Amino acid sequence: MKQIAIVGSELKYWKPEQEKLVKQHIKDIFSLEKDFFQEILVSGGCPKGGVDIWAEEVADELKIPKRIFKPNSMNWIGYKARNILIAKACDVLYCIDPKWRGGKTGGQWTLHKAKELGKDTYLVEIE
Repeated sequence: MKQIAIVGSELKYWKPEQEKLVKQHIKDIFSLEKDFFQEILVSGGCPKGGVDIWAEEVADELKIPKRIFKPNSMNWIGYKARNILIAKACDVLYCIDPKWRGGKTGGQWTLHKAKELGKDTYLVEIE
């Protein structure tokens, strides 16, 4: 099984018209990563919406199983612990963020953690 992490910015950082574009990128990721192994989405179930939730919706649409790591608390300690679990659990990690955020995101923190662990990582920045 290939565990594909998809993380990124919460809903408030996206323009309404970007949701459809981000979901298409997520579909493209699953298509690109498709092989003879079963795919599993690994994500963070962000309670503030955005990429995590959109990834879950696409996974449901494509009938891809999910492993969701939700934060234990709504502060950096809870999110950091959750992000480490995501980085450890995945085989490959994609972070989808608005380009204007400039790298200061929890998703990109998780991307760097996964990279430190030797995982393949990809940053998808949306204009």
